[in-house]
Amino acid sequence: LGDPDPQVRLQLAFSLGAWNDTRAAEALAKIALQHSDDPLTIAAVMSSSTRMPGQILERIITAGTPNVVQAALIENLLRLLLQAEDEPSIAIGVGHVAAPDDGRYADWKFQVLAGFLDALEYQGSSLLQFRDESDSSLQSAIDATAGVFEAARKVIVDPRSSSARRVQAIRLIGRGLEPRSDDPERLAELLVPQTSAELQLAVVDALGTLRPMNLPEIYLQRWKQHGPTVRPQILNYLWGNEQWTLQLLAQVAEG
Repeated sequence: LGDPDPQVRLQLAFSLGAWNDTRAAEALAKIALQHSDDPLTIAAVMSSSTRMPGQILERIITAGTPNVVQAALIENLLRLLLQAEDEPSIAIGVGHVAAPDDGRYADWKFQVLAGFLDALEYQGSSLLQFRDESDSSLQSAIDATAGVFEAARKVIVDPRSSSARRVQAIRLIGRGLEPRSDDPERLAELLVPQTSAELQLAVVDALGTLRPMNLPEIYLQRWKQHGPTVRPQILNYLWGNEQWTLQLLAQVAEG
């Protein structure tokens, strides 16, 4: 496991995927923890995690604060667990994400929870629907995520937070168990020139996911202020709906 040659590590990680043994899961988790700065090694671990994703997830998520690459691995492990309908392991993962650290939620928790919501939506579900169909242990873990969503609402308007942190928080707005009616407007307030293009693009995507009834109005109310980076992203969401396209064309005709 500690071989310095990256090719040897890659081959080992791929080979361990053929073993249906708890020792293989432990070894894969150790590789992911020891070589978290190597995306290729993490990708190899992910490809070999299909047999025992729950054991690997628990080992990694309880080992300390994951970096961005490890957080992406945790996201993918949760996707595998959703496909396997492994509720006890999902509860462990979601429970760790929902627990604050000294009253604060780390960036990776925003990232992983947003990825989990994306996986649910890909399956045609939502957090509320998934909760209602889950056992009591998983329901409790999901209920505890309320604090994460509330923290995200504060982070998106906090200029002291890093752009990376705010982007991940934006992905959570309006997607909790109790979304607020003003969540879309809260996001729309960031579609101004004073907000970086990176954050505005995240807002456009978040609104496109929420699809509020007044989505065209939200996108177009500051059309003249939107820069060349933001406008094409808005167009991607509006072209697919005939009524929205007509509203867009009318707005463009006005300049």
